Amino acid sequence: MSAVEAARQMLDGFAAGDLEAALGALDPELELTYSEAVPWSGVHRGHAGFVGFVTTMTERFDVEILGYELFDAGDVATSRIMTRFTARATGESVEMPVVEVYWARDGKLHRIEPYYFNQTVISEMYAKAGAA
Repeated sequence: MSAVEAARQMLDGFAAGDLEAALGALDPELELTYSEAVPWSGVHRGHAGFVGFVTTMTERFDVEILGYELFDAGDVATSRIMTRFTARATGESVEMPVVEVYWARDGKLHRIEPYYFNQTVISEMYAKAGAA
């Protein structure tokens, strides 16, 4: 499986709420790195790290993938994902693009770097949702 095929499997699994399908596209030694600007910042390692990231993100947000485009470069791929974040506690919602860069090894994603269009809005909504 190429990087773009593995990314498609992961994104489709996440969008469908099928965490097992998403995990099937990920190398057991995955490194998923988020900037300090989002509440789930840091390096999340392996399948447990991915599940921890998803748990942290979805404890306060409903997250929907509205659509995505994938760009293939062999062992590297990128995506532009149109995403909607809705705070569970307040109902506040925002749509924004997220760009991700993927590296594959042996048909699985072993490194992912996401970039949010507006990280500040996500952090502010997350904080408000925890206070509500």
